[in-house]
Amino acid sequence: MRLFLQVDIGDWKERNYNNTLVSFASSLAPDLMGTDIDNQSESTVIDLVIKLIEQAESLFVFIVANPDASIGSTDKMLRYLLQHKTKVLKLVMLGQHEATERSVLEFEGRFLKAENPDQVKELIRAFAEKID
Repeated sequence: MRLFLQVDIGDWKERNYNNTLVSFASSLAPDLMGTDIDNQSESTVIDLVIKLIEQAESLFVFIVANPDASIGSTDKMLRYLLQHKTKVLKLVMLGQHEATERSVLEFEGRFLKAENPDQVKELIRAFAEKID
C-alpha cells in the first residue's frame, strides 16, 4: 500500500471538508490510499495515521499551510516523518509556514514548494503512476 497524506495547517473554519485531493489521489491507483489530518486533530487520530504510515511502502505528503496558524497537533506527525524519512518519496508544501518549512528542509531532494493546486495534482499523478 502507498499513502497520500494531506496535512492542513490552518483555521478549520476556513477549510473545505470536501477534500478533493485526498479523493483524487485515492482514485488514481488501487494500492494508493489517501487520508488527512489538520493542526487541530486529536492525538488519537494522529496515532491512527502513524499506524497507516507504518504499514505503507511509500508516502506522498502534501502540506497546506497558513502562515498565521499554529502548527498544533501536526507537530507530532512532522516529528514522526523526520524519524522515518526513507518512506517519504515526495513532500510538497502549498502556502507559507516558516516553522514547518524549516523542518521539512531535511527532506533533501524530496521537498518541493508548490505554486498552485494544479502543480500538486501533477505530482500526485506521477506518484500514483510510479511502480516500485
